[in-house]
Amino acid sequence: MLRPTPNRLVAQLPDAVPFTAPEEFERQLGQKFLARLGANESVFGPSPLAADAMIKAAQMPQWYGDPLSHELRSELAAQHNLPLDNFVVGPGIDGLFSHIASAYLEPEDKVVTTLGSYPTFNYFVNVVGATLVEVPYHDLAVDLAGLADAVKETGAKAVYVANPDNPSGTFQSKDAIQSFLDLLPSEVLVILDEAYIEFVEPSTFNDPRVIQLRTFSKAYGMAGTRIAYAMGQHETLQPLNRIRPHFEVNIIAQAGALASLKDQDHIRRVKDLNRMGKYDLEIVLEKHNLFPLKSSTNFVLGDAGTKERAEAFVNELRKEGVFIRKPGLPPLDRFIRVTVGLEDDLKILSKALRQVNL
Repeated sequence: MLRPTPNRLVAQLPDAVPFTAPEEFERQLGQKFLARLGANESVFGPSPLAADAMIKAAQMPQWYGDPLSHELRSELAAQHNLPLDNFVVGPGIDGLFSHIASAYLEPEDKVVTTLGSYPTFNYFVNVVGATLVEVPYHDLAVDLAGLADAVKETGAKAVYVANPDNPSGTFQSKDAIQSFLDLLPSEVLVILDEAYIEFVEPSTFNDPRVIQLRTFSKAYGMAGTRIAYAMGQHETLQPLNRIRPHFEVNIIAQAGALASLKDQDHIRRVKDLNRMGKYDLEIVLEKHNLFPLKSSTNFVLGDAGTKERAEAFVNELRKEGVFIRKPGLPPLDRFIRVTVGLEDDLKILSKALRQVNL
């Protein structure tokens, strides 16, 4: 029987979602997780001001959200001391990846990234038919010099850097990023994924090549609302506005994000709580010979020694009611990745690790 077929590029893609969600594992196991420490969501939740704003906005679901996110962009402009047109709001960083790929990439374009870094960006590169050029980590960190060399050697159209990186958790300073930019040709698009930047020190790069991506999913505790923003020079961002769906960011997400920005005390508290929680998590991991890698995020990698042992930890902890993940590619595939949790989460993790005893 004949039926409609997808385009050539989509037809070649696998029938798979990027990550298996914890809800799917719960359905498979027939039970809820006791500790959800696998997706780097903020266990500390959103600002109370944001929660109140979202509850209020939820009373008006009959209205579309402002397609320009004017109030939110105005607050972003004020806080960053940049023009309003230097911001585009979108449905999470993943949604903005899709817009950037559609606006800037064509079949056969080359895009440089780190082998094993946050993989979702790669899916959108594949969808438009561009080619990934992957540079391995160096000493378990993003190799900026290697990325720059690969751009110049391949004539790449764009380069992607997650900073702080996921899954390694390593961070490149402002000076290091600026030195990296100085090595690149003037026409290369630089995509800086800064999902975890609030856990370190944010910087702004006023460079026509650079799009900085930031989210309300991590430190702001609003992952379920799917809202993020791109920051860069107007001429660089404007192509995104030409293609993005106008009503893709709902009123609840916009209200919560705006209130979150106005409650920076909450972000400072989250940063302090995360630092203390990360310290306690590192102690637990080390106690079980899962030696932690220094992290600038809200998660920690624990070295299991081998890929097989790391996989065993992920699978066995899942049976004990603890959801974690692990990197998929070497050299990080011998690590497990655990999100910073609350005190009760840490107790559940400790007990589960004793039960697993690998």
